[in-house]
Amino acid sequence: MRGKTNDLLTEENFDIKINKKKPKKEKVKKKKDKKKKDYDNSVPKTGKRVLIIVLLIILGYVLYKSFNLFYYDIHNKMLYSLPSDYEDIYKGLYFQDGISIRIDDTKLDDDVVEYKNVKVKNYFKDFLLDQEHSKDGVWYRQQKSKNSFHIAISDTYIDKFIKEDSDRRLKGIDKKKIIDENNIKNDVDLFRFLRSRRNTKTDLFTPVSELKENFALDYFVSLLPCVKQMNLVSGDYMGYSYETNKGNNRYLQVVVLKDNKSYIFVFNGDKKYFTDDYVEEVLNTLRIS
Repeated sequence: MRGKTNDLLTEENFDIKINKKKPKKEKVKKKKDKKKKDYDNSVPKTGKRVLIIVLLIILGYVLYKSFNLFYYDIHNKMLYSLPSDYEDIYKGLYFQDGISIRIDDTKLDDDVVEYKNVKVKNYFKDFLLDQEHSKDGVWYRQQKSKNSFHIAISDTYIDKFIKEDSDRRLKGIDKKKIIDENNIKNDVDLFRFLRSRRNTKTDLFTPVSELKENFALDYFVSLLPCVKQMNLVSGDYMGYSYETNKGNNRYLQVVVLKDNKSYIFVFNGDKKYFTDDYVEEVLNTLRIS
């Protein structure tokens, strides 16, 4: 009996030991399952976070670019009112051949009309100096008519473009860089460049720096005079001219470009008096020292 009892106890003890080990394996398995479950749950959460961050970045980019498109749009009437002839200004930046200046030393004598470093032969003997309008140059008016002749010296349009800051949006835009990068050497180059980029399109993918440059150029166009076309001045001096005519009246402005300055000559009056031949005869005696 004792032997059987011992045998039974031994078997029972053996079963108890086995049963005691089984829960340990189950606990390990449960822990592994829990870790796997936690890992599986964490993967979607991490993916969602990344997705949200990406979406926020895209949204921020779209808002930033949309603001700049709005802010640097020359046609935005909330920020700037374009002149009614804005599109016509662009059309006028077109050049045809015009006056040719050929210096004739034999025609220049001591009888000259002079302003600072500028001289022309005095073809205006019956004109009187208009003191009232001679603050920014010299004005001569014919006594018995409305004909007038004017000489002035001004900055070039390149310099005016670089210095222009009348709109707050122009501040911080490197306009000198625009001139240099586009190899613009004089005002004729500038006008041709402005016309060539007319109707430039922009969108969300346009760099902000380009949006700013486009605005600076478009804004400057709005400050230019509106003319039908421009004519090239060639020969011993180079430059450009433009005119506006009303009835029998002719307003002709000839601009000679020299040493980074604009030398301006205005012939205003009866078109029968200020003919092309007369204008060329005067300018052929021009001396700029």
